[in-house]
This record gives sequence, C-alpha cells and structure tokens, in this order.
Amino acid sequence: MLAGAWLVVVAGLNKVWRPEPTARAITAVLRSLARRAPVGPGTGHTIAIVTRLLGVIEIVVGIGVLAARAGVWVWALATLYAAFACFVVAALATGAPLRSCGCFGAADPPPSAVHVALDAAVAALAIAAVTDRSLGAPRDSLAAHRGLGAAVSIGIAVLIVLLLRLIRTDRSS
Repeated sequence: MLAGAWLVVVAGLNKVWRPEPTARAITAVLRSLARRAPVGPGTGHTIAIVTRLLGVIEIVVGIGVLAARAGVWVWALATLYAAFACFVVAALATGAPLRSCGCFGAADPPPSAVHVALDAAVAALAIAAVTDRSLGAPRDSLAAHRGLGAAVSIGIAVLIVLLLRLIRTDRSS
C-alpha cells in the first residue's frame, strides 16, 4: 500500500508538471466512449486543467497516506486506484487508441489487463488495510465497519463489469 502511495505522488507530480500525456489519454477515451458526440475544440485546455487537478489530488492523497496512514487517506487511495482501474477498463473496452495511459509520461507502456489487475490489487489492499485491524489498520480507520470495505470492493467489481457490458452493448448496436 505504501508503494501505491509513492506511485500516486510520482504520477501526480508528473501530471502537474506535464499534463499532456494523460490529457491525450483522457481525450482518446472520451472520444471512444462518445463516438457520436465528438470532443469539442476547446476541450483540450479543460482536460489539461482537470489532469493537473487530478495530479494535485494524487499528490495530496499519496502524502496523506505516507505521513498519517489514517483511514480517510487510505480510503482515498483505494478510490483513486479503483478509478484508475475503471479508466483502463474503459480504454481497453472501447478500443481507444492509446500508446500510454500517461500516468508517468509518454514513455509508459500501453494500457493492458495487467494495469487493471495492478490497480484493482492496490485498491483491494488499501481497503483491506483500512478495514482489517489484523493488518494494522489505524485507530481512526473504519475497522469497525468491515462490511463497508467488502461492499466497496464488490461495488467496484460490479461497476467494472457493468461498464464492460455497456460498452460491449454499445459496440454491437
């Protein structure tokens, strides 16, 4: 989990400094998801701003996990990684033409099932860490609500499956 926190800090710094690779990936996925509603000409600037904002969020969450290891920060880390997994699933399912997800710059490998598995694994580990006292969950965690962690994990899995089904249905119509 701490490695995942370091990764989001580094990826966040990269997005703030050079948002273009991630902005290109986001644009490609948006275009693939909305084939009939093209991304407008002024959208690129907005996506770059959103990418930088995402980078700032990643930095804050990563530092929060590393510094405090408090439940709220670990939940935020789990949410980030679940969102990353969903983004890669969307990219793969729509066939978005991506050379890189842009997380660490243009030199990243293209998104793959390995990305989805790693992102989902870090999300699951973070959920486990914040809900399971035997894993050293901090005192301010939601360890008393273990069912919530399971519900979040199941919800993430259901969202990924539904996203895949929706995209496949859209492709066949």
